[in-house]
Amino acid sequence: MKDSNKLVCVLGHHGFIGGALTKKLIKTEHVIHVPSERCRIIYDFASPTHEGFETNIDYSFNTIIPRMVFLMRFCADRGIKYVYPSSALVYELDRPFRAFKEITEKMQKLFPVDCLALRIFPVYGVGETRTAIYQFCRDIKANKRPKVYGDGTQKRDFIYIDDVVDNIINLSNAQSGIRD
Repeated sequence: MKDSNKLVCVLGHHGFIGGALTKKLIKTEHVIHVPSERCRIIYDFASPTHEGFETNIDYSFNTIIPRMVFLMRFCADRGIKYVYPSSALVYELDRPFRAFKEITEKMQKLFPVDCLALRIFPVYGVGETRTAIYQFCRDIKANKRPKVYGDGTQKRDFIYIDDVVDNIINLSNAQSGIRD
């Protein structure tokens, strides 16, 4: 049974991770999609992927950072936990997306906000079509040779969407800070 003090907000609920998170949360929480003073947690998954971000860098920097500043202030002023995805790409070579994610992680220190930044590695699963796992499976199923970028020796970690969602929920109920 849902408890009335379990109101949470999920922004980006039409996206891959935000949508999966919403589906899981509605089983135990009251989920809304507009920030409210009554929320105990705001999950902000409304930012673009690194591909979307780097396609329109000016838009991304000029809209997403001010929105996140607003949400961090909103949460800090009301004692609401703010949870958002950073990215495992902060470990890769210099790219605009890396700089953006590093800026958002540093913004936590500007506000007395209970905040959790999640450095999420590439996620795969039902409904996702961008990762190499999906593309390789699609090509193999169509009897095509999978397209490999680089020399084929690269290593990449992937995590299944249900595991990501479970970790987001568990970590958001327990910890603040930056988590891999």
